[in-house]
Amino acid sequence: DSGKPIRMAGWFTDLSDLKKIDNLLSQQVHAVNRVNLVAIFDLSGKITYTNKKMSELSGYSREEILSKHWRDLVLIYGDKNEYDQILSVIWLGQSWRGRLCLRKMGGGLLWVDTVIIPFRNEVTSEITQYVSLSHDVTAQVAYLDQLKSNLSRWESLMINAPTGIFETDQKRK
Repeated sequence: DSGKPIRMAGWFTDLSDLKKIDNLLSQQVHAVNRVNLVAIFDLSGKITYTNKKMSELSGYSREEILSKHWRDLVLIYGDKNEYDQILSVIWLGQSWRGRLCLRKMGGGLLWVDTVIIPFRNEVTSEITQYVSLSHDVTAQVAYLDQLKSNLSRWESLMINAPTGIFETDQKRK
């Protein structure tokens, strides 16, 4: 009757472990985003998320990327059935790994080593989305192309040389 509390009920929860886990998760996400191009796309292939690195390297703004289907960005060289091969793997719930060529803003090319991982609903086990993690390998692809070109040029020189060419070691043997 005096207006003072008679009893108090409540509970105490130690959140320090959750804060540690949250901090660790934030660090991991930061590390992945610093070195990888990250894209999430829905079951229809529409891109629903992309990170800053994807925008930086592709030249497209986030908004431009989010308005695209993943096929709009990927160029296929060689096997024209590669789209279907990728889809057949990820639709089965398996991860796909390989090298893709992305179309940059302005027409340039961005080569990436990529893994596409299907994510499932924990209750129904149905695939809900796909996460693509890619690493820029454009410089390595250009270097390999240059090596192939040089090798081809040297092979041509060797075959078409008017005189004999001999290979020796450093001691002229």
